[in-house]
Amino acid sequence: MRKLLNILLFCTTASFAQNYQYAQNKKPELQKAASIVEAPLSRVIDLNQIEEKAYFAAHFLPLSEKANIQKALDQYGAIRLDKGSYEGVAITMHSNQHIYGHPTFSWTSKITVAGGSSNVSLINMHVEGEDLHLGNGAPITNCLFKNFAFTGIVADSGAMIENCEFINFIISYTNLDFSKSGYYRNNKFIKIQGGGAEPRGTAGITIKGNSSTPSYGNTHLWTNLLTPQGDAIVLDNLQSSNWVGVDTEMWNSEGLSVGNKSMFYATNMGVLNITELGGTDYSKTPTGGYNIDAKKLLLLNNGIGSSVLSKISTTTNAFNLGSYIDITRQEGTVGGYDLSGQRLQDIYNTSDVYINGLIQSTVLSNTGTMVTDYLGTKKTPWSRPSWENLPDPLGANWKIDRVGKPDSASYIQNLINTNKIAELPEGVFYIGSSLNVGSNGEGIIGAGTGKTIICGLTDDFPLISMYNKKSPGADYFGTDYTLAYLTLQGGSKGQFFPENYWGTSYITPKFVIFRDQAIGAHFYKMGGTDNCFWDHVSFINCGIGFYQDSKYFTGDPGYIDKVVFYDNQFLNCGIGVSVQAARADNLNAWVNCKFDNNEIAYENGSNNFPIMANCDFTNTYGDYIIRGGDISLYNCDFHDNKPTIATHHFVQIWAEGCNFMDNVPFSTSVINNSTSQTILNSTIVGDAIDRKHTGNKLDRSLFMNTNLLFHPTINKFMMTVKGVVPTVIIDAAPNPYPQLLVTQ
Repeated sequence: MRKLLNILLFCTTASFAQNYQYAQNKKPELQKAASIVEAPLSRVIDLNQIEEKAYFAAHFLPLSEKANIQKALDQYGAIRLDKGSYEGVAITMHSNQHIYGHPTFSWTSKITVAGGSSNVSLINMHVEGEDLHLGNGAPITNCLFKNFAFTGIVADSGAMIENCEFINFIISYTNLDFSKSGYYRNNKFIKIQGGGAEPRGTAGITIKGNSSTPSYGNTHLWTNLLTPQGDAIVLDNLQSSNWVGVDTEMWNSEGLSVGNKSMFYATNMGVLNITELGGTDYSKTPTGGYNIDAKKLLLLNNGIGSSVLSKISTTTNAFNLGSYIDITRQEGTVGGYDLSGQRLQDIYNTSDVYINGLIQSTVLSNTGTMVTDYLGTKKTPWSRPSWENLPDPLGANWKIDRVGKPDSASYIQNLINTNKIAELPEGVFYIGSSLNVGSNGEGIIGAGTGKTIICGLTDDFPLISMYNKKSPGADYFGTDYTLAYLTLQGGSKGQFFPENYWGTSYITPKFVIFRDQAIGAHFYKMGGTDNCFWDHVSFINCGIGFYQDSKYFTGDPGYIDKVVFYDNQFLNCGIGVSVQAARADNLNAWVNCKFDNNEIAYENGSNNFPIMANCDFTNTYGDYIIRGGDISLYNCDFHDNKPTIATHHFVQIWAEGCNFMDNVPFSTSVINNSTSQTILNSTIVGDAIDRKHTGNKLDRSLFMNTNLLFHPTINKFMMTVKGVVPTVIIDAAPNPYPQLLVTQ
């Protein structure tokens, strides 16, 4: 597996060449921090964030004691590992036990979570040559598995898994076979990435249920499979299953599919919801994008590419909305119905609705079971995130306090040059020049966002400057670095990626706060950023928080692809996030993020399948809250904003389960573009129809089960709008509630 890591990193770098104070911030009355190198911050309370506190409070087990890893776990309950390999002893986890790996990921042998366990945490792990096993017996409940590399998720026969979270598994595979017994229910899978790591002859993701103990209520948010050798996703006999954001490239890459299955192959399904289904089939043996047999199917923003037709069964009741592909059925007598609306592949008749292939241009006289089928049983939405008050250890007078302090830059740089990673203790480290961090695994780790601060003595240089660097003996630049557990304050930029920087892949910056910079993280005309996970990284008081500054009109414009921002906060910024791509970015997602008191919360350009999930947008005061090309919103809340023009300004928008509660125009049309809105199961307070459209391009909208409070006379279950002309299709009252980011 170690050889595979080097091969994959090499392949990744090769692909770059081919293409592709905030009012709520915590500011206690405490003793002022000392300001010399390595001086501890004398504090009455711990300012670190909750997960940081747990990490540093856990018993530290050095590598020299790795043979005692199970003994230490049983004795202390929570252990913290160093960087390196703890292989040699299989580990069994029980209730209330926690292992925290090093930010570079700690290597272990096989890990089994015993049946009946609850409140287990495993974070920053690499299970070498083995898998994360979920044991049988009583249900495994309320566990967190986050940041795993080269580790399969495997359910033992008869396992039962409930209310667990699987977050950021890279180069992984999933095998949950409950076909004989067991189940999985109400679990969250967020950023599961694989392809090529699965055992030969098995799918990248296999999930099978049974009818006696059904599986339901699970949501897979952001799934990416790169060149699976054979089958990609195989599902069978699940009562319900939700998939938000699926991208697969070159499935069946080695022709090992069992029966030449389509990429998304689902049989005997109950309710199946799929959104943002993308990718391209360019293998030597193409098999089609999907082949689905379900009682009810929702396809939203479906754009999977293949030379082989994607199909659904003859009995499936299907809703195909805001998609680029028509419904095609398998051969046989058709017993199900299909409703298609906002057909984006037909740019001249996009907002027309088709039922069983026939255009429906007036009110549907007999809806049959269509409304009740669409609504289904009301489920429980994901809870709103509980964001922490971010620490502000230097306080409001930080600029005054830094004057005359000694310069620690050479001290930290020497640690990087000597150890690759500078592991800093608690303290304030003032620097007068940039810290240079190489792409061969160099980095900086502190003692927590409330305890380790790197502060610029002036604001005319980047605090951290990245540069290309090869590992000893390598003939290619590395693509990884480490940044964790610290605050970066002042300077012109927090972290700067210069022009022609080669790129980054499979990195996990975690628990970093960027404060008081013109630009927090600046990706300046660099190469690719691919399959990364920004975990609890926040931007406060920045001109722009996260900024993709692309290189235009070149053969190698760079990109940001398949990056997930998890539990990030963007506070008091001019622009929270700006991702303006030259070569299109693909499947980036912001999950459980907070955007508050920004002039513009988010903007993009040339992005395919960007996703905002379970995010809050508040107190925005610029022209728009969000703007750009395409965007998909799921379970997002907008309230207490005061945009001067409208809530959004996007060419195309898809939304499900959202609340747009600001009494302002919902949107304006983007000039010189054919524009569309596909809004499901949501509530909109402002005017959603008059989009101030000009020019000869088409402007069209589809509202399905959405409360349009500004339009009481046409507030119906299903309505299309061409220009400003509404057409009611289903004349029933809307009853919006989320159907994707839910449990039951």
